[in-house]
Amino acid sequence: MSVRWAILNLLAEDATAPMTTGDIAEALLKAGIQTGGKSFSANVSAVLSGMNHNRKEVVAKTNGWVITEIGKSAWTHISAKRQAQKQQFTLSSNVQ
Repeated sequence: MSVRWAILNLLAEDATAPMTTGDIAEALLKAGIQTGGKSFSANVSAVLSGMNHNRKEVVAKTNGWVITEIGKSAWTHISAKRQAQKQQFTLSSNVQ
Protein backbone atom coordinates (compact mmCIF):
# COMPACT_ATOMS: atom_id res chain seq x y z
CA MET A 1 0.00 0.00 0.00
CA SER A 2 1.34 3.45 -0.86
CA VAL A 3 1.97 6.02 1.85
CA ARG A 4 -0.85 8.17 0.44
CA TRP A 5 -3.32 5.30 0.56
CA ALA A 6 -2.17 4.39 4.07
CA ILE A 7 -2.70 7.97 5.24
CA LEU A 8 -6.17 8.07 3.69
CA ASN A 9 -6.99 4.75 5.35
CA LEU A 10 -5.70 5.89 8.73
CA LEU A 11 -7.48 9.25 8.72
CA ALA A 12 -10.74 7.87 7.27
CA GLU A 13 -11.02 4.66 9.26
CA ASP A 14 -9.07 4.97 12.49
CA ALA A 15 -8.43 8.58 13.48
CA THR A 16 -10.74 9.92 16.16
CA ALA A 17 -9.09 13.35 16.28
CA PRO A 18 -6.60 15.38 14.26
CA MET A 19 -3.20 13.67 14.02
CA THR A 20 0.23 15.27 13.86
CA THR A 21 2.69 14.27 11.15
CA GLY A 22 4.74 12.38 13.74
CA ASP A 23 1.66 10.53 15.02
CA ILE A 24 0.72 9.56 11.46
CA ALA A 25 4.25 8.34 10.68
CA GLU A 26 4.37 6.31 13.89
CA ALA A 27 0.95 4.74 13.24
CA LEU A 28 1.91 3.79 9.68
CA LEU A 29 5.16 2.19 10.81
CA LYS A 30 3.30 0.24 13.51
CA ALA A 31 0.83 -0.89 10.84
CA GLY A 32 3.69 -2.33 8.80
CA ILE A 33 4.39 0.28 6.14
CA GLN A 34 7.95 -0.30 4.93
CA THR A 35 10.47 2.49 4.51
CA GLY A 36 14.03 2.61 3.29
CA GLY A 37 14.52 6.30 3.90
CA LYS A 38 16.38 7.98 6.72
CA SER A 39 13.37 9.98 7.92
CA PHE A 40 10.00 8.38 7.40
CA SER A 41 8.38 11.36 9.13
CA ALA A 42 9.83 13.68 6.45
CA ASN A 43 8.44 11.39 3.75
CA VAL A 44 5.01 11.45 5.39
CA SER A 45 5.23 15.25 5.64
CA ALA A 46 5.94 15.53 1.91
CA VAL A 47 3.04 13.21 1.04
CA LEU A 48 0.68 15.14 3.33
CA SER A 49 1.75 18.40 1.69
CA GLY A 50 0.85 17.04 -1.75
CA MET A 51 -2.42 15.64 -0.44
CA ASN A 52 -3.20 19.07 1.00
CA HIS A 53 -2.08 21.44 -1.76
CA ASN A 54 -2.57 19.34 -4.91
CA ARG A 55 -5.40 16.96 -4.11
CA LYS A 56 -7.26 18.72 -1.26
CA GLU A 57 -7.63 15.35 0.50
CA VAL A 58 -6.38 16.54 3.89
CA VAL A 59 -6.18 19.85 5.71
CA ALA A 60 -3.86 20.99 8.48
CA LYS A 61 -5.65 22.19 11.59
CA THR A 62 -3.90 23.80 14.56
CA ASN A 63 -3.63 20.42 16.32
CA GLY A 64 -2.99 18.10 13.37
CA TRP A 65 -4.16 16.74 10.05
CA VAL A 66 -7.75 15.79 9.22
CA ILE A 67 -9.27 14.20 6.16
CA THR A 68 -11.56 16.29 3.94
CA GLU A 69 -14.71 15.19 2.12
CA ILE A 70 -12.57 14.87 -1.02
CA GLY A 71 -10.21 12.61 0.90
CA LYS A 72 -13.07 10.52 2.27
CA SER A 73 -14.45 10.13 -1.25
CA ALA A 74 -11.02 9.11 -2.57
CA TRP A 75 -10.63 6.51 0.19
CA THR A 76 -14.12 5.13 -0.44
CA HIS A 77 -13.27 4.67 -4.12
CA ILE A 78 -9.83 3.16 -3.42
CA SER A 79 -11.09 0.74 -0.78
CA ALA A 80 -14.03 -0.39 -2.96
CA LYS A 81 -11.68 -1.01 -5.88
CA ARG A 82 -9.28 -2.99 -3.67
CA GLN A 83 -12.16 -5.10 -2.33
CA ALA A 84 -13.38 -5.84 -5.86
CA GLN A 85 -9.88 -6.88 -6.90
CA LYS A 86 -9.59 -9.19 -3.87
CA GLN A 87 -12.94 -10.77 -4.68
CA GLN A 88 -11.98 -11.21 -8.33
CA PHE A 89 -8.72 -12.89 -7.29
CA THR A 90 -10.58 -15.17 -4.88
CA LEU A 91 -13.12 -16.13 -7.53
CA SER A 92 -10.48 -16.81 -10.17
CA SER A 93 -8.41 -18.84 -7.68
CA ASN A 94 -11.42 -21.07 -6.96
CA VAL A 95 -12.13 -21.79 -10.63
CA GLN A 96 -10.62 -25.10 -11.73
